[in-house]
Amino acid sequence: MIRFSSTLLSFVLLLFNFQTLSQDTPGIEYGDRFIVFDADITLSDLGSDENHPWVLRKKDDSKYYAGKEIEPVGGDYLEFTGNNMNSGPAKSPLQYTFTCHQTGDYRLAMRMYQPLSDKEHDDKRNDVWVRLEGNYTSACAYTKEVLEQDRKFWGRGVREWGTCYYLESNIGEQKHVKTQVIYHLTKGEQYTFTMSGRAQGTSIDYIILFDPQLDLKANNEDLAKVNPPLYRPGGIVKYAQLVGKIKINKSATFLSKIGESKSLDFEVIPSTAKNKSLTWKSSNEDVVKVNKKGKITGVSNGKATITATSVENNSIQASTLVEVGKYIETFDDFQSIDMSSKVYSGDNGFAWILQAKEASQINGNGAILFNKGITGLQASQIPNGIKSFNVKVKNLWNPKIEREIQLLINGEVVGAIKKTSNETYVFSVDDINVEGNFDLAIKNVSTSEAKSGLVILDDLTWTPYNE
Repeated sequence: MIRFSSTLLSFVLLLFNFQTLSQDTPGIEYGDRFIVFDADITLSDLGSDENHPWVLRKKDDSKYYAGKEIEPVGGDYLEFTGNNMNSGPAKSPLQYTFTCHQTGDYRLAMRMYQPLSDKEHDDKRNDVWVRLEGNYTSACAYTKEVLEQDRKFWGRGVREWGTCYYLESNIGEQKHVKTQVIYHLTKGEQYTFTMSGRAQGTSIDYIILFDPQLDLKANNEDLAKVNPPLYRPGGIVKYAQLVGKIKINKSATFLSKIGESKSLDFEVIPSTAKNKSLTWKSSNEDVVKVNKKGKITGVSNGKATITATSVENNSIQASTLVEVGKYIETFDDFQSIDMSSKVYSGDNGFAWILQAKEASQINGNGAILFNKGITGLQASQIPNGIKSFNVKVKNLWNPKIEREIQLLINGEVVGAIKKTSNETYVFSVDDINVEGNFDLAIKNVSTSEAKSGLVILDDLTWTPYNE
């Protein structure tokens, strides 16, 4: 009979417990507010048969696709060979386990390629199933219960490397809602990300989870090409101490009057860069001056471009247009997936009542979208009066159907525009000349069939009447 001392028994149990704890998947890389990893580091089974339909494509493979400019990271990538080219049940799940190093919101994106023939439609071979398990909350339109189940994650990489960037699921009575997937993760917590094959041919190079405030691009373009190399596997070792980008956090900046000063909201990325020094320059100092810390001051009415340049690398720059003598609402921070009424405080701190949802089809940043018969936005008691007004507009869905929107000041229509176009246009109203506090509203009075009456608005500006 073998007898264990209590000390030895405790050691054996401790060793057993240690060995049964799950460990991070080797190859997970942790940067400043992002997590990135090569798709092929999974410990799940790969192969080329019915039960293991994920195939590792290497350079010596006749089906390997190098890409036009940036080759796959590490010279290989994964391709799903099961199901049909359009869709199918979840098969052969690939798992990746990681521990969050910084609490915050993390958006999901993948570098993806669609190996389409010349005759195949662009909406094929472009999606996978994804889910995340662990102690987190949803920071997007979907509930955690949705994000814990296999859901379609798709994008575009038509015959070249592109990006998977949208989740698709039902939300209540809304069918096939397509929006970003963002998780709120907690430092020290461990998570398991699972990717399964859905559409045959979908190819994945690498996967990234990143803070949306980093303002990385995740759209139909090549994820690797449109973002600094820091945000690819292997990039942290090479680039973590170098300036990768400068981010000015508003798409436009306006000073309402001469003499007004404002500090530009900017960020040098990554925060781990050693030399964050910038130089600042105004294209017209007779209109706007800028000091060495990015504080701007209006000198006269007009426009000037303010440019920040990295001292470490003068090829890294960011610019913003500044105009003196106007107010602006950019809607850059507006977030909503439905058209229910909500209150939004924007660039100037005014309380806008919006019956709209967010859009990005004008300049890639925040915009608002609302339907016919709706007063999409309104605000009360705006100070300093109003002389003139303009806003960028885009018609959504059928461009052949005319749209009409109206500007109302203090409840009265002071201007309207009718337009049939698929290009962005400007709705302007001059000589309004209303003194003191005023109410402003924009109404979509288009008369068209359902869906075809939608309009998108962005960068609403007005000049004050009181100097």
